[in-house]
Amino acid sequence: MRPKLAGLDNLALVLALGLLLAAAAGHAMPWRAPLFLAHLGAVLWWQPLVPGDRRVSWRAGLFLGAAAVALAFIPTAWIELVWTALFGALVAGRGFASRHAAQRRLLAAALVFLAGFMFMLVVPSLLPAGLAAGALPRAAATWVLTVLLALVALLAMRPVRADVPRDFDVLYASAILFGMLLVAFFGIAVMTLTQRGYAQSMAITLATVAGLLLSIGLLRRASGGAGGTLAIGMSRYLLSYSLPHEVWLERLAGLNRDEADARRFFAAAMAALCESGVVVGVRWNGAGTEGVAGATSSHVESLDLPVPLAGSPTIRLVVASTEPMAPSHLWHVRLLARLAVEFYGAKAREERLRAQQYLRAVHETGARVTHDVKNLLQSLKGLIGASAVLREDRAMRALIERQLPVIEQRLSATLSKLESPDSDSRRLVALSVWWEGLARQYASQGVEVAPAQLALDLPVPAPVFDSAADNFLQNALQKRALHAGLAIRASLSARDGEVEFAVTDDGEPLAAGIADALFEAPVASANGLGIGLYQSAQLARAAGYQVSLSENRPGCVRFVLLSRASGMPRATAAGRPPA
Repeated sequence: MRPKLAGLDNLALVLALGLLLAAAAGHAMPWRAPLFLAHLGAVLWWQPLVPGDRRVSWRAGLFLGAAAVALAFIPTAWIELVWTALFGALVAGRGFASRHAAQRRLLAAALVFLAGFMFMLVVPSLLPAGLAAGALPRAAATWVLTVLLALVALLAMRPVRADVPRDFDVLYASAILFGMLLVAFFGIAVMTLTQRGYAQSMAITLATVAGLLLSIGLLRRASGGAGGTLAIGMSRYLLSYSLPHEVWLERLAGLNRDEADARRFFAAAMAALCESGVVVGVRWNGAGTEGVAGATSSHVESLDLPVPLAGSPTIRLVVASTEPMAPSHLWHVRLLARLAVEFYGAKAREERLRAQQYLRAVHETGARVTHDVKNLLQSLKGLIGASAVLREDRAMRALIERQLPVIEQRLSATLSKLESPDSDSRRLVALSVWWEGLARQYASQGVEVAPAQLALDLPVPAPVFDSAADNFLQNALQKRALHAGLAIRASLSARDGEVEFAVTDDGEPLAAGIADALFEAPVASANGLGIGLYQSAQLARAAGYQVSLSENRPGCVRFVLLSRASGMPRATAAGRPPA
């Protein structure tokens, strides 16, 4: 098929009508078939059913070509009658679905032209000479239709908005199709049975059909309008009136994909709902969103729809329609709006989760840096305490020369975390270099630093090992402040591609509740134990390592950082691995 160009559809419609009139005017001439083929091509350009960018398979193309040849080269008045009614149904279906007055006027004029074409040219050609005596002469009918075509062309010259949606109302199209055929066949039957003239028989037919439609309207009003028994009985078969559910779901999915903000998504969804044909305007409020879309109307309905969010909030929709909605139509609109509310609730939950993740990241980053600064402050306090004890300048100078470079490196690393957290998490250091720095840092604090057992001097992520060492050793030093004489030992080994760093003390074991949740969540404690170990465990897990409490019994509390592949069950409060 061809791509649609804005503004050419109306011109294609006028061209199709003109070619149809020209082919009918020359029905006995050799150019009738080429003109009718050109008319079918213009109709295919204008038709509102198949999108212009959709490819047609060769089977469908072969079928369309065969049908076009049959219509063009078999000049049968009955085929012209059915085709004219079908063409009128296409025009009516698009005209009743349009929400733009200028477009509706154009399509109404085109429908009047097709009705006149059928009853002034096509139907009289089906009748014997005696019955068609009262019909308008063919030449006069052609001039009348030419004037109507000129009116349609004038209406088509008006500028057309490029964003006019190409909706199609199947219900009204079907009604016009069967209505035109009913009037034609009923009129022919009246002429045949009563032997009356064409004009008199058509007048009887139109009066009969008009009376039938008027009776249905009066019966509908007498039964209570939109909510009456007759309306309910008819509308129960029209639950997908004007907008199928799959089309609405496709629209919502597209809006959900293209719009990240929940409020803007819901506003766009309500604007799309106003294009459904039944609803012309919506006003909504609640669950953190409010707004107005579409036009106002005197016929409104209120809908309270629950939103799947914490606290079970509701959104109140005030839906405006051109006419009072039947219960089934109202149910249909409620279902469409409920789908939009479900999408809105899911998108609002996504926004809340993103906000919570952001706050959690800020909290964890701030807590990690705070923990590093606290450890540095403790190192400075230890250095100040040692300087108060040492009286010799040489011993004091040696202590400062050992500790200040380590403190300076730790401060630089902390600033790097603030400036560029991602680059700091990827910083590597050789195991031997890291172990020497750790030994210098804790040499004056009574920590036994065992000789490293390094079969391989592997590069390791410095932030992971720094965080684990600070938390293991500082927690042990705080424990010694409460229990004098506590022995603390640090060890490091690397063999067969596996690295193990451990800190052991000979104090009391951790309580069972703390030991079980130590690395899974922050643990509330008077001295801050828990948040640092939790963050160390998270950092190690992201780098492929594992932090664990390998032993937890009286006289042996041992924290370990090791490569995740080696694995190690975490001990319980009694020192045994959990079952």
